[in-house]
Amino acid sequence: MEAIKKHRHHLIALAIFFLAFFLRVYRLPEFIAYHQDQVRDLIYIKDHFDKGEMILLGPKASVGNFFLAPFWYYLMSATYLFSHSPVAPASMVALLNAIAAPLIYFFCRKFFNEKIAVISSLLYAVSPFSIEYSRFAWNPNPIPFFTIISLYFLYLYLDNRNKIQKNFIYFAVIFANLTFQLHYQGFLLVIAVFLFPLFKKDWKRLIISSLIFMLMLSPFFFYEIKNNYPNLKEIFSFLGRTTSGHSFGIMNSFKAFVKDYPEFIARNLFFGFLPLGLIFSIVTYFICLKNIFCRCSKKDPNKKNLFIIYSVLLLTLFAYRQWIVPYYLLVLIIPLVVMIAILFEKVFFLMIPLIIINLIMSPAFAKTDSSLYFFKKVVKTVRQYNLPENCIAYQIENSDLKFAPKAVSYLLDSNDEDGIKNGDCQKKLMICEIKKCDRIAVSVIAESEKLNLKLIELKK
Repeated sequence: MEAIKKHRHHLIALAIFFLAFFLRVYRLPEFIAYHQDQVRDLIYIKDHFDKGEMILLGPKASVGNFFLAPFWYYLMSATYLFSHSPVAPASMVALLNAIAAPLIYFFCRKFFNEKIAVISSLLYAVSPFSIEYSRFAWNPNPIPFFTIISLYFLYLYLDNRNKIQKNFIYFAVIFANLTFQLHYQGFLLVIAVFLFPLFKKDWKRLIISSLIFMLMLSPFFFYEIKNNYPNLKEIFSFLGRTTSGHSFGIMNSFKAFVKDYPEFIARNLFFGFLPLGLIFSIVTYFICLKNIFCRCSKKDPNKKNLFIIYSVLLLTLFAYRQWIVPYYLLVLIIPLVVMIAILFEKVFFLMIPLIIINLIMSPAFAKTDSSLYFFKKVVKTVRQYNLPENCIAYQIENSDLKFAPKAVSYLLDSNDEDGIKNGDCQKKLMICEIKKCDRIAVSVIAESEKLNLKLIELKK
């Protein structure tokens, strides 16, 4: 019993990890996204491994015609060394985001208290939005993991007990940089991290942190110098386009605050129930404004700093001129659950029903996406009848589904060690959009409503 009491907090953290991990990997191979971006990334990694080339760029940004820095592809490369399956990088994302749960617990236990630690880590562990974006491989998805590590080191720096702890700002910058490399929303975290040494006038560490930040982007800059700065030109062009015009994105900012952000809170904490998301978004707006303009939180600087960080991340929605989609706010998940835990610290029992409902209604138990299963069925059929790849025809009009041939080809190449044997087409197969090729089909072999695709056997 003494040993249990002594290591009680470690056991709690371990239990929270297993809960978060289970919800992120349950039936993962059966329901995993295998869409355009996943296929693109896997083929990119495979090509660079086959050619023995250094990866200098990351995925293409969702807006603008430029590419990110390469950290996401370095992460994927680590899994590619062990397995070429699309399940491997998805499992890595699930593991990293599951580890974030006990990290939240230890972070809050150190800088706040036990109640806040338990509530916030459990809210994150069962968060429907977090689970949804932890169950497939995509460059923005690991952002919560790197965010909590960056915040942990930032708080150690702000704790300011000795000179050694002051140097933890460098680690905060490193992990904020990695967040930025995963997706440009991470730059919001970079701004928040750099603001603290700036306000403290810690010029030495601010300069060194800036050098570290730039050094970590050296593969990207090497590519730019070598190729006459194509991405930097496009980035500046994009920034110019988004700041031009008379509206300055006011309508997009308004939409972000009255619709997108409340929806984000609802999907994170309230199983998608928008009225609660709207109520709590108003509460967070009030708290952020209060703690920016009021100097009444000196008794608890850790809470004050969290509200400042959250405010910096949130207010940048006004600066963003384009539309907001939910995954742009992944960097907010960790500060959000901690802030909600702080609000409900004295009435924490109110969080218990919410945690239970989120657990019961978890995306882990829903048939969210079976796109990989569909393409595996295609490959299984090809193998079953020993067909060459040219026996598969494609009739696809939707531009978003044009990746299908590459999706099939990658699975055939990565899983068929002996290659596909040559021979006659005993069966002629076709992948086409649902309801568009019924007349020429002998039978439907597989179908995916999520993809709006089906595999048919053609009439001879």
